[in-house]
Amino acid sequence: MTKLEVTIKDWDNHEIRDGESESQLIHIEADEEFVAIRPEGYGEASAADGSGFPILIEKRDGELRLIVWADINQQDPTQIITLESARESVRKETTNE
Repeated sequence: MTKLEVTIKDWDNHEIRDGESESQLIHIEADEEFVAIRPEGYGEASAADGSGFPILIEKRDGELRLIVWADINQQDPTQIITLESARESVRKETTNE
């Protein structure tokens, strides 16, 4: 298991809510089956505070997928997005006229 912590900063800090920081700690855990992402203070319904990962990247049935639990009160993922149309191999050539 690989673990990583990064801090990202708000690039447009004009709209930071009262009490919010301009930076966000992000926890990332990965192994050969998934990459899991947990912004500090965020989680998902089935996990205790501080241990849930509301963002997951996995490969399933040959497809790379992004799975998101955008509502901590909902058990099932709110979005499952296949990234197959984002493959570089499916890019259409454009002509500049």
